[in-house]
Formats: sequence, C-alpha cells, structure tokens
Amino acid sequence: MESPVWKVLRQESRDTVTIDLFRYDPTKEAKPRREAHEIPFCKGMSILHVLKYVHDNIDDSLAFRYSCENELCGLCGVFVNGKPVLACREELISNPTVIDPLPGFPVIRDLAVDTSRLEGKMEQLFFGIHKPKKEVSRMLPLSAIHANNMTACIECHICDTVCNAAKFSSEKFVQPEGIVKLINFLPFPCNRKEKEAIYERLYYCTLCWECTEVCPRDVQITDFVLALRNFATKKGYFPAPFKRIVKSLFVTGHEFPFTGFTSKLRGQLCLSEKPQLAINVPQALEEVQRLMKLVGASHLLESTEVKD
Repeated sequence: MESPVWKVLRQESRDTVTIDLFRYDPTKEAKPRREAHEIPFCKGMSILHVLKYVHDNIDDSLAFRYSCENELCGLCGVFVNGKPVLACREELISNPTVIDPLPGFPVIRDLAVDTSRLEGKMEQLFFGIHKPKKEVSRMLPLSAIHANNMTACIECHICDTVCNAAKFSSEKFVQPEGIVKLINFLPFPCNRKEKEAIYERLYYCTLCWECTEVCPRDVQITDFVLALRNFATKKGYFPAPFKRIVKSLFVTGHEFPFTGFTSKLRGQLCLSEKPQLAINVPQALEEVQRLMKLVGASHLLESTEVKD
C-alpha cells in the first residue's frame, strides 16, 4: 500500500527530477551498474527523501543506511554529484542528481558501505591508551569554542572520503575522524613507543582543510591537527623530516636544502641556477632567524625525545 506521504507528493508535485543511482550487489554482480529514475519533485526534498521514495515506490531492493533523519546518527553518508554529504541534510537541487556510495570503502550493496576496516584501525590506534584510575586534567590547549566543537562529531566518515593523506598513507595515517577521537585520548598515559607512534601519524596530514570544509557538523578538524602537533612538540616529539626543513630554513632562509640536483632542474626549467635564498642577503637571513626565535621554532632543532 502506498504511503500517504508519497500519494500527496504525487498529487501536489508538478515537476519531476531524474535520479542517477549507483547499484551493485557484489555477491551477485561482476561490476556496478547505473539506474535512472524519474521521480516527483517538491521543494525542500532531501536526498534521503529521494532514496526512500525510490525504495518505497520503484525498487524495494535499493540498499542504503539511515536512522535518525536528523543529522545525528551519521549513517546516511552518500556521494551526491561528486560531493560527500549526509543524505538527510542535503537538499535536492540539481537535475539530474547522481548518487553514489561514499568512496574509499568496500560496497556491501548499492549505497551501503563497509566501514569496519577503518573502525578496526581506530581500535588498534587507541589500544595502548588507558584512562588513569585517578582523575587527571586531560584537556589540550583549545579555546572553549573548539572544546565544545570537539564533541559534535557523529562519526559519519564523510571527512575520511576527501582526505588526501589517507589515500596515500592509509595504513599509517590516523585519518580525520581519528584526529577528533585522538584529541580526547592523547593526554592519557601510554608507553613511550605507543605515544611516539601516535605522534608520528599526526604529521601525515597535509593541512589541506578539505575534511573541515565537508564536515556536516562544522567540526574544525584541521585546527585539532595543529593543536595535537603543538602538544606533541611540547612533549619533545618532532619528526626528523620536519626537523631538517626547520634547520634548512634557519640556516639558509629556505625550507628545502639547495643541492646540485636542484640547480640542474632549475636550469631545465629556464630558471636562474640559484634561487633567491635569504642566505645571500645577510640582513634577510637575520630577520628570518629572529622571527623563528620569536615564535619558538628554533628550539625544535633540539632533542626529539618523547616525554612520558
């Protein structure tokens, strides 16, 4: 029996919209396929309304996830016109509208994906961290706004789908969602080896801000990355590759060491043999060094031993 809601939609709607759906059942099909459906359009419809309409009125085998319909459960993440969104939050505005599962995850069926691998990696990451028996101050140096924002994450995995670092270092990088969890756990005690491994993973982030831009809850993930890196630095950990960059910047005024290979490459690109390094202008180099000392960057050239 047709739902009264859909019956009213059919009667009141004067427009239609074409929906291009991703369909795939890996247990029965060798490869994914596309399905196009024309459905009634009503202003204010969400992508979740679209999926429920197709399921209830056209094909009840369509698989997708949702629960609360109110931006809280984090289950209804999908890819709409090339952008990761929450289906319950995203309004239907384009015709046609292309709907795919979140990329980067194995497809269970249609728009439902398997996130267990990512969740398993999170469990391994936090396995060595334990809450102390005595209450301790575990807040990192964040503003009150960021501290409240930290709890807004609904684990929808949307941020993970756009993470450039995760695409090339998926086994080592904690991923954006893990950053938000990590900021709750890092001040708790764990042994030196485990803490150093956690610190190292923070530096795979490229600070591209894409995770922050797509977060449906406006969680400032990139700010958390910077806060955690500062926390790690104060504990004495600073990765060797970054230390080399800071040293080069302090000694030459340029972030990367100038080598013969660099000179040859510049010549092939019709550039001058030597770049305009601050080392060639003593006053400029002194200014660079003064600024690095002023912001405390020069102390990063010291020990990288991690404190408990």
